[in-house]
Amino acid sequence: MYRKEVTRTFTGDDILSLVDGGEDSENVPLYPLVQEAREVDVVFAYDSSADTAVDWPNGNAMYQAYERQFTEQGKTMSVPKIPTKEVFLLGGLTSKPVFFGCDANAPSEINNGNSATGANGNLTLANFNPGLILAKRKLSFDSNKSTFTFVYTEAEKAGMVRNGFEVATRNNGTEDSAWKTCVSCAIIRREQERRNMEQSDQCKQCFEKYCWRG
Repeated sequence: MYRKEVTRTFTGDDILSLVDGGEDSENVPLYPLVQEAREVDVVFAYDSSADTAVDWPNGNAMYQAYERQFTEQGKTMSVPKIPTKEVFLLGGLTSKPVFFGCDANAPSEINNGNSATGANGNLTLANFNPGLILAKRKLSFDSNKSTFTFVYTEAEKAGMVRNGFEVATRNNGTEDSAWKTCVSCAIIRREQERRNMEQSDQCKQCFEKYCWRG
């Protein structure tokens, strides 16, 4: 699933400069994971941003990561097409898990630059990684806490962890008993495409349910 970075672009540097990714709205740190050289097959992203007036995510962090690949700084990135925050909210994409980049050869992806040649001329189909996005939402606990909340009670901490587990597991499978299978389908999808293998009927059903195809 993961291949070690081989370019070693900064290992010889004496100084390593770091910056908070939130300064450019990339609250979800995708940049190291979506480098073409790493050939990552799938990325799981949990968006805990506080974008809305009541501190829930609106998908903007994911969109900003997608947009970055079209800049000079993002020329080594491979990110599937991701919609704007307006589409996220109107489509209810923050209320359930969403798969992006499900079909590397789909016209919606190719037209956006992510194809065998790619937006920057050097991205390959084999390195075009899908993303599985989970946005925080309330199931059993109001987890929409401000970044500037620094003290939590034991009950609040337990509630946050429990709610996160419920979001990640589709409420322990009660919202979708096939969720574990669908996650597995997302994990193997890129390798299937490399080998020109067709999905199983169950995986096709999963992708029909969870994929965003524009």
